[in-house]
Amino acid sequence: MSDPNAWFWSQDGSSRGPVEFAELARLAALGVITPTTSVFDPSQQAWVAASTVAGIEWPRGARTPPTTPPASPPDASGGPADASADPTRCRFCRGAVPPSAVYCATCGRATSPHAYSLDPRVAEVVCRASVLASPFINVLSLIGPAIVWSLGAERPRVVAEAKSALNCLITLCIVSLAAIVFGFIGSPLVIPPLIAGLVYLALIAYCIVVGVRGLVASAKGASFQYPWTFRIIP
Repeated sequence: MSDPNAWFWSQDGSSRGPVEFAELARLAALGVITPTTSVFDPSQQAWVAASTVAGIEWPRGARTPPTTPPASPPDASGGPADASADPTRCRFCRGAVPPSAVYCATCGRATSPHAYSLDPRVAEVVCRASVLASPFINVLSLIGPAIVWSLGAERPRVVAEAKSALNCLITLCIVSLAAIVFGFIGSPLVIPPLIAGLVYLALIAYCIVVGVRGLVASAKGASFQYPWTFRIIP
């Protein structure tokens, strides 16, 4: 899920957040976030320099860097240096990268051209398709978001989408189980099994409507939230 109010920032080698834009601006006013800090802009779905974000008022004397990154230093032959040639530097922002890191803590991108990076759009499609298919595969639908979470554990947007889908699917499992138990206990009567059947049909309709709406939102690049779900995984 892509929340338009979920801002992150890089600090001490790790990402912090999510916070709303008002809180991000407050941290900038306090000097916690500087113009050179990398922040994750949910509208662009990318890590950018805080100085490029409109609406932030910087304290007097705060240094604003140029909006374009400096050119890579030339190599011995006089041509531009290959950023990927230095394993201790990010090939995009040239920030320091520990040898074991898969993603740069400053810009959030893969540190190696060969590193696998799960696309957030792919994560959205897998998670929302899992909700759409949940009436037919039941608890097996939890596998898709769980895999997405494990593959994209370094990307806040992917983790947020996986958590949101898991919360929705777990809610569906709880309601389905409650309906089954209710119908089984009241099986000697007519009304309880009928109510249980109607609840299950309502859950199927919910999965189809919400799953399709989520996939459409992903195709349009719009944010999406699953309605009427328990927030079991914070």
